[in-house]
Amino acid sequence: MTFRAKIFWLIDALSGGSKKHHFEDLKDILENYDSPKIKERLSRYLTEELDYATEHVTFYKNFKGYRKLQDFPVINKSIVRDNESIFLDPQYKKEELFKQETSGSTGMPFAVYQDPLKRTRATADTLYFSEIAKYPLGQRLYFSRVWDKETTRSAFTCFKQNWVIHESANLSEEMIEKFLTDLEHDHQKKSVIIFASTLAAITKYIATKRGKTTAKVESFITLSESLDPNTKEMAKEQFGCTVISRYSDQELGIMAQQECDSNDFVLNIGSFYFEFLDLEEDKPVEPGKPGRIVVTDLFNRSMPLIRYDTGDIAIQKPTKKGELPKLLTVEGRRVDFIYSTSGDLISPYVINTPMHEFQDISQYQFIQNGEKNYKMLINLRQGLSEFGREGDMRAMLKSFLGFDANIEVEYVDEIPVLKSGKRKQVVNNYKI
Repeated sequence: MTFRAKIFWLIDALSGGSKKHHFEDLKDILENYDSPKIKERLSRYLTEELDYATEHVTFYKNFKGYRKLQDFPVINKSIVRDNESIFLDPQYKKEELFKQETSGSTGMPFAVYQDPLKRTRATADTLYFSEIAKYPLGQRLYFSRVWDKETTRSAFTCFKQNWVIHESANLSEEMIEKFLTDLEHDHQKKSVIIFASTLAAITKYIATKRGKTTAKVESFITLSESLDPNTKEMAKEQFGCTVISRYSDQELGIMAQQECDSNDFVLNIGSFYFEFLDLEEDKPVEPGKPGRIVVTDLFNRSMPLIRYDTGDIAIQKPTKKGELPKLLTVEGRRVDFIYSTSGDLISPYVINTPMHEFQDISQYQFIQNGEKNYKMLINLRQGLSEFGREGDMRAMLKSFLGFDANIEVEYVDEIPVLKSGKRKQVVNNYKI
């Protein structure tokens, strides 16, 4: 255990040990899921959250006495944002709560208020899932993202947490080279938290410009965007380390994370109750088929979110009785899905996976603007003035969009960054 970890747990013990309690509770649930005692505990957590919400929160008081979760309505960001006051427990003062705010992919501000119980549980979630991703408490962490005045950390905070802040607003080759050089010169054990699109640019740079890196990294943990299998395998080979994708959001926290030895996602059933519903109706979808991720937070009393539609789509893994629930894939935001010319819904993965073969492209963004109208924004690798495989790319895209697809190709110097710091690789401007 590092010195920082010892100090962290000592401070927690002196203040009552709540973080340790929640950490051990989560660990017990996820590692002993088949135990009847664990299932009874999870059932109790859900019942307590429903009872509290219907007793204290205006929006849910009309559902008092309902015993089944499915009797409650499915809600979403718009419903919560437009009715914020009646989702808050009036016993709490907003200024005393922790505000988690995000603009998400839409640019519309959205805030969830979290009480100390939720914050403690979220800390336990982070500690547990980071540890199994080979990033134990106190180890050096390179945190790569787009930083602004809301997200930036002070020098003291970075020292205390052993963080190295890396700015990824600019993905130029000079920036990537500096990042790699910093990793190579740092001989401490370290992990990297990074956007999947940034890692994709780094792996492509190594493959086309360097051939190899001497950086020693324990693990890469990717956030916010879908990690395509090609990028994952390239990073594992180039750095010789664990590479995993984490599924989380600002309003809820860590909901699932890939296992170190597979592409399956372990669901955080210790802190959330999950449902997977049909893309069009509020009815369950069977494992193996795409479904909307609908979540009930088990630990936020100040602003309970019951049957909250995250806006994301995933495929649940078929499991045997007693097995820990897992996901095969997190397909991404519903708004990131596009349509073929015949009207079929297409996952962003269908675009992302084959685009990896075009090594002359540093970054791209695929946009649907109409029923049969699409645009591909391309940022070529530095030093290249033309793309010799544009015809191959168009043919590949038309093979699943439809051969009557109108595809405009535009060459740009940089893919725009959202306020959230993400670079969307697939955009649907046509319809949701």
